[in-house]
Amino acid sequence: MNTFRTDEPRAFKTETISTYTVTKGDTLSFIAKKHKTTVKSLVSLNGIKDPDKIYIGQKLRLK
Repeated sequence: MNTFRTDEPRAFKTETISTYTVTKGDTLSFIAKKHKTTVKSLVSLNGIKDPDKIYIGQKLRLK
């Protein structure tokens, strides 16, 4: 078996997770538009069962 060593650094994919904290008067539609995403994406990322029910202080993943 041939082996070799490289001193090149490995490239790791890093992903920034963006979140948003729901405030009074927010809707998923407003949040999606403000952050250039879709309601469908927000629902999927956050496991939201009823898109009409989000709560003040709730943290939502955006990406």
